[in-house]
Amino acid sequence: MDRRGTVKHGNEFHDDTERSFFISTIVNHGGDDSKSLGIALDPNSDEKINYICVLPSGYVSLVSLSVIFAASTDVVAGNWVLDVTSQYGGIAEQYNHHEVGDTGNIIAVAANDQYNNRLYELDDIIPDASSNDIIGFWLQRDANHVSDTVACDILVRGILMKYMAEV
Repeated sequence: MDRRGTVKHGNEFHDDTERSFFISTIVNHGGDDSKSLGIALDPNSDEKINYICVLPSGYVSLVSLSVIFAASTDVVAGNWVLDVTSQYGGIAEQYNHHEVGDTGNIIAVAANDQYNNRLYELDDIIPDASSNDIIGFWLQRDANHVSDTVACDILVRGILMKYMAEV
């Protein structure tokens, strides 16, 4: 999807276009290829994944921020619970100049859905971000939450960010 339009930034008009990038999960799990498909978040304990990226030059605003995941086995339908935190700032600012949390995201998993890529769109957790900001994301499975009922690992593959960019 390519969205374009002329918008006003400050006192000037600019053409903006939608772009995206993927922040991958790096995994090397010797001997078990299925575990190399993403970082496995265990159903029996709270586990966290950290990501760091730099917003591109020309970044204007967030369109969407999504987690790409898959269930590690064919399971009975249920939910997993995801807590997300972002901390970000620009050069010469503290790493946590801005901090936003979004907890208790209840994400459905269908029965017999092993290894199928799924997309879950998060709320805007970088509302004050600017181009070239350094962003830290923390994704945590809240396995102790009463609504976390999926009894298998959730394989997190990465984060897909779509944004409007000044051209």
